[in-house]
Amino acid sequence: MVYVNTLNRLIVEGGEFPALKARIWMITRTVVPPPTVRDQDVYEEVEATGTNRAVFALNSGPSLVDETAKLCGLSLHEEGLPAVNGPIFRFGDVESLPTPFPDNPEGYIDCTELPRAAVDLTTVASRDWPFTALPLTVGGNRVATLTVGAGNGGRADLAASGDLPAPWSYTVHLRISPSWEVFLPSSPFAVDQDPAPTASGPISGDLRRWLGTSVLNAYMSSVTNAAYDTTIRAHAAIVFPPVKPFLISGVPPPDVVISVRRVGVDPAGLLEFWPTTAGFGNVTSRLFPPDTRDTSTPLGCLLGPASGLASRTLSQLLRSRRG
Repeated sequence: MVYVNTLNRLIVEGGEFPALKARIWMITRTVVPPPTVRDQDVYEEVEATGTNRAVFALNSGPSLVDETAKLCGLSLHEEGLPAVNGPIFRFGDVESLPTPFPDNPEGYIDCTELPRAAVDLTTVASRDWPFTALPLTVGGNRVATLTVGAGNGGRADLAASGDLPAPWSYTVHLRISPSWEVFLPSSPFAVDQDPAPTASGPISGDLRRWLGTSVLNAYMSSVTNAAYDTTIRAHAAIVFPPVKPFLISGVPPPDVVISVRRVGVDPAGLLEFWPTTAGFGNVTSRLFPPDTRDTSTPLGCLLGPASGLASRTLSQLLRSRRG
């Protein structure tokens, strides 16, 4: 069964619309023996035709009915843009994809590509556990300092040091990139340790595991939350009637997916990312329901429930520039 659907794109920076490709993913879960292992593989990839209203058709269908015990996912990404290697939309781990428009009025995909945003790696590191719990002792090593900042070659460095049982230091080099994980909820960022850590002094195995797993997971959770808040506020800034600032939630609802199409770390320690908000049906109305809006203004809603028309109209106005 062929799956055909439409993506309505709003590129806030303006400029041309890059070519798009759609992917259907096969997701396999192995539960025996535990722990559960999840694999995500590209099953089919096709070009999407059109610009701000792009149509795609996946011949393998949305449910992978010929496969046993398989789930599926869907993603869309841009092609031909330097350094852009992430998705603008991802959705998955479902038995079937939503019914396309017009049979389902909410069946189209609504996507807003927002301008560059940034999160300060050091600021994020200073406000959450375990950075707020120092000093503490792990595996005989007393952790006195714990910081995150810019490393070499666009990496981020997670650095720890202490003075017991003797002076020591340990730095994990991180490569942060866009996530293609279609399982939701999942972070828009993927992170790898690249290359091997830099270490000096006596360092226990417990400390290495703690820094490379517990601390790293907690830190990336903080980065994700900061990126969500920044992205949602950036989307709110282009909505009319305006969203009441104190009612802007920093957490996306379950049916809105935040992805990043490009990530980088600048020398000042800023994690730069180019985010998108996307989902099936109107995303703006789900991020900012009517009770969050200042309806006292008489000019109407530029990005309201008629998302497809609003996106296409505003996109045409902004196409002249895409910084």
